[in-house]
Amino acid sequence: SGETVRYDQRLRVSDRQRIVIDFMLQPVLNTQGEVTHVISSGVDITDRKNAELRLAERARLAGLHAELAIVLSHPHSRDEILRACCQSLVERLQLPLAAIWLADDGQPGFKLAASEGVDGFVASTTLQSEIGHKIVHRLQQCREPIYSDLCDNLSTRSTTPFSTIRSFGGFPLVLEGRFLGAVAIFSREPISDEAFEELRPMADAIAQCVRRKEVETEIIDNERRLRLI
Repeated sequence: SGETVRYDQRLRVSDRQRIVIDFMLQPVLNTQGEVTHVISSGVDITDRKNAELRLAERARLAGLHAELAIVLSHPHSRDEILRACCQSLVERLQLPLAAIWLADDGQPGFKLAASEGVDGFVASTTLQSEIGHKIVHRLQQCREPIYSDLCDNLSTRSTTPFSTIRSFGGFPLVLEGRFLGAVAIFSREPISDEAFEELRPMADAIAQCVRRKEVETEIIDNERRLRLI
């Protein structure tokens, strides 16, 4: 058509590194207006694109923190609040899946308390057993946030939609030395260091909410027992 074509192309140069190239294809015309050849060029714009992504990420994180502050102060039930937290994580951070596990009310082990996802991700037996067990056990042992490609080792690569997961972030719910459970986020892209660090206080706030709901339940139970005396 004789028109200049310009587009951005993301290229993988290694397993963990991608670059973005601004390609331009410029036709050269003869006196009859016919294309005789094309001049191609490419400029590495990875730094600019990364800067744009960081700005967008900061805006999403700010929105997430503001939303979670409202959600965690709401008088809804514990499980409703935790589901809302997962939903905020998925929507604000554009994640395929977020999940929370808690101690199983006096029973040994932990149970899936809430999860939200997109593109077919649902609260499944995989989350409750295979993945959930490994995530919670690892976080209970180290009691520190973890980031890794843990999903590569969970026998989920052949299981749709988990085959699309590239990275994982896990955060223990710990309050006053007590391990209450875990929060996990799953992403199709690497989780940035900045986002990972910003999510640490989120887990602390969720742990405080879980404990507050426990206290509220204890007070209600005590009041019921007193009425029976």
